[in-house]
Amino acid sequence: VLSYQQTLRISEETGNEKLRATALNNIGFIYNEYNNKEKALEYYYKGLEVRLNNMDTVGSAKSYNALSLVYCDIDSLDKSLKYSKIALAIFKSREIKENESHVLNNIGNIYFRKMQIDSAIIYHKQSLDIRIALDYKLVISESYKNLAKDYIALNNYIKAEEFVKLGMIYAKESESKKHLMLLSLLLSEIYEKSGNYKNALISFKNFANIQDSILSAESKNKIAELEIQYETEKKEQQIDFLNTKDALNSKIIHKQKKNQIILVS
Repeated sequence: VLSYQQTLRISEETGNEKLRATALNNIGFIYNEYNNKEKALEYYYKGLEVRLNNMDTVGSAKSYNALSLVYCDIDSLDKSLKYSKIALAIFKSREIKENESHVLNNIGNIYFRKMQIDSAIIYHKQSLDIRIALDYKLVISESYKNLAKDYIALNNYIKAEEFVKLGMIYAKESESKKHLMLLSLLLSEIYEKSGNYKNALISFKNFANIQDSILSAESKNKIAELEIQYETEKKEQQIDFLNTKDALNSKIIHKQKKNQIILVS
């Protein structure tokens, strides 16, 4: 936050309104990451105001989308939906397909939270169609996962299983263990709800194995990071020791020379 606040001060001093809006939005993002929704909304609104005053239409759409996500998090779903649809209209008019697909997906998620599943499916499918056209494999996997959840809510487990398995194909192609893990858990839930307990157990074991693999990789990375930190600190301590030793030696030598001068004189 301090870094972005410094950027904010510079933007205000230089009159760079685009940089100011970006800094405000970034500060809002950081507060949202730390679950301070009130401060997140405050800075997102400030960023939106700057963008609207400067006729930054696309930037405004990004601000509306950011506000929508926060309102969704705090269960203010009607307001979340309102801002998402404003953002969607702008991205559609500017034909910014990637952003359009993300907002469509978010709207689908909002309708899912409102338990308006038919509407959720419509928006999730629209998002999926764009993502397939753009060939974004990772988010295609996410879209299939969301559609599977929609059909689980409708107790249509055959359709839900179909979408999960399609999602798994794209998760494997994008080499996303996290997505594959979540899809395996979802598949286990589908099998359990449909009474197929054998496959439910198999899928849950797959989920657990992938989760262990991810945690193991994260642990190894953390250990490697700590080892590097330890070696770095060790070298720094050695350097400090040598510098201190050199300084003491210099003092001793200087004192000896001083004593020699006194004796000679």
